[in-house]
Amino acid sequence: MTVDVTRTKRVGSQEEWSTNSRAALVGMQREQILCDILDHTTAVVYLKGLDGRYILVNRRFEELFNVSRTEVVGKTDFDIFPEAAARKFRENDQQVIEFRAPLELEEIVPQADGPHVYISLKYPIYDKSGELYGVCGISTDVTNRKRTEDETRRHIAELAHAVRLGSMGELAAGLAHELNQPLCALLSNAQAMLRMLDAPGSDAAMLRGALEDVVCDAKRAADIVRGMRAFLRKEVPRRCLVDVNGVVCEAVKFIEVDARRQKSRVRLCLGESLPPVEADRVQIQQVILNLAGNALHAMEASAPDARELVISTAASDGDGIRVCARDRGPGLPPDAIARLFEPFFTTKAGGMGLGLAVCRSIIEAHDGKIWAEPNHDGGMMFAFELPRARDTAHGAV
Repeated sequence: MTVDVTRTKRVGSQEEWSTNSRAALVGMQREQILCDILDHTTAVVYLKGLDGRYILVNRRFEELFNVSRTEVVGKTDFDIFPEAAARKFRENDQQVIEFRAPLELEEIVPQADGPHVYISLKYPIYDKSGELYGVCGISTDVTNRKRTEDETRRHIAELAHAVRLGSMGELAAGLAHELNQPLCALLSNAQAMLRMLDAPGSDAAMLRGALEDVVCDAKRAADIVRGMRAFLRKEVPRRCLVDVNGVVCEAVKFIEVDARRQKSRVRLCLGESLPPVEADRVQIQQVILNLAGNALHAMEASAPDARELVISTAASDGDGIRVCARDRGPGLPPDAIARLFEPFFTTKAGGMGLGLAVCRSIIEAHDGKIWAEPNHDGGMMFAFELPRARDTAHGAV
């Protein structure tokens, strides 16, 4: 009996609350409910007519831009913001009006403490008859998040540069040998030309041939130095449209020296007509060089006829570009594969365990993914994917 009474009281209490709430809601004007919703959000909310004049703004808009809603209504962005910002806002609004579709984008908004970055969702508004009469916007300040992302990218760039220096140190002996070859050829041809000039009845054709060899060897040496300088240069990451096949070929020039030293073969299987990616060229080259270098190291103990590194490129299933490096080394146990991209984890004697961790950071910063798995016929496959560039109108760099 006691249980029934308690239950009755609880249900009665809920019914009483529900009835009172409905009565309160019915008594409030719909406009007031809308204002309360808009004024308690941290986002900036606004409604503009087709002519760009404000119809409604919320409290957050008033607080950030130091204007009251009565001052804003009827005015345009050009009355409130600097001309350059206002022009950009208007262009974005007109896209929504023209295509009659939502648009999500970044907008730079001037504020008292400097420019802020906002993610703005803008969408068309229709009346009851289906006529378009305005553009509504909901803008969220992501300035602090962007600053954190920029700081993270800078740290990645610093660490990537340090790892590049270490990589080049490992390759230094081979590169010095590579550079020495054209320099020796230059010296030999120059000495031959001096002898020709001293000899009576010098043959102009032979002199021309020797000079052409000098030019060729000088260009080869310059290319090697230029590639090393570009790879080692410390600068802010710069993204542009990049031909992945071209970056692979540039990276392979560095690794071929070590491959020849340990009698390994490097084979390229490059996809045709691949779209460009938007990336930092040197950082992607660093990833390829690291994966290729690890593959060569893994095959050092393999039989000479089995030392083959295959680097391939192809379009991926997800509308991106995939780069794979396959070796024929001994492979790795599953527990090691699971930890390969962790900082300071290494399977190399004397390794620091930073190379693959940096590779992962670089690829993820490019909105891509990187992974490793064993080959069916032995050895390992390391691969990464990058999204294709959104705008390929200007071609790859």
